[in-house]
Amino acid sequence: MALAIVPSWLSYCYIEEPFRNWPRLKEKSARALRAGASLMGTTTVIGLAVLVASSQLTSSNSESLTSDEPMGAEAVELDTTALEPVNQVASMTPDVSEVEDDIAEVYDEGCHVDQVSAEVEPCVYGDAESDYVVALVGDSHAAQWIPALQKLANTNNWRLETYTKSACALNAVALSIGGDLYESCYDWGQNILEHFTGSDAPDHVIASASSHSAANSSDVSEGVRTGNLENGYADAWTQIEEAGVGLTVLLDTPRPSFDVPECIA
Repeated sequence: MALAIVPSWLSYCYIEEPFRNWPRLKEKSARALRAGASLMGTTTVIGLAVLVASSQLTSSNSESLTSDEPMGAEAVELDTTALEPVNQVASMTPDVSEVEDDIAEVYDEGCHVDQVSAEVEPCVYGDAESDYVVALVGDSHAAQWIPALQKLANTNNWRLETYTKSACALNAVALSIGGDLYESCYDWGQNILEHFTGSDAPDHVIASASSHSAANSSDVSEGVRTGNLENGYADAWTQIEEAGVGLTVLLDTPRPSFDVPECIA
């Protein structure tokens, strides 16, 4: 603002005021209107010229992306330093001191079911009034996908419903926790399957989970199904698909053996 004072004062004194008080323009209003129209036309032409020039620049940049020059990993053949480690960056998001608290909203909103409850009560994101419903189901590792799915839901106008429970995967057989039957997980899974195959079923289900263990048949009560873990997954997914619901299964997220934020820092 300080630097603008001098050129503003000069233009006011030597351009605006002399032009505004020019006797030839004051003599006839038609002459003043023609001068104004000429200036407006000149401004329009200059603006269009800048617009065309910028579009041509954008076009030339786009063309360069489709050239025959090596890209991606092939670029290493031209520049061997491209594979050198990056030791410093200007910034990162989230900050390494805050990353441990950077978790999905379902935790703060109380929608991630604990290890005691079998309640089926989802959080809803995206377009709550949308006719197209996408449901995410699984454990805390499935919940890690929620921030990305929230963006997709907002972009595509989905109603995103999240069904996540601590240490519990959607499986047709009983799972164990700490070597014992995880009874609330089994009940929760049965409730989920009933919902996903019922009249209010979503249009598409996205399932993901960490690794789990099947419960021992000797530890369960009558009526609780046990068996092979892989067959249990297949059965649960088949029930969903046979109900006419789309299904996507995501592999578990990587489980590093070291402290990632500390390594990055």
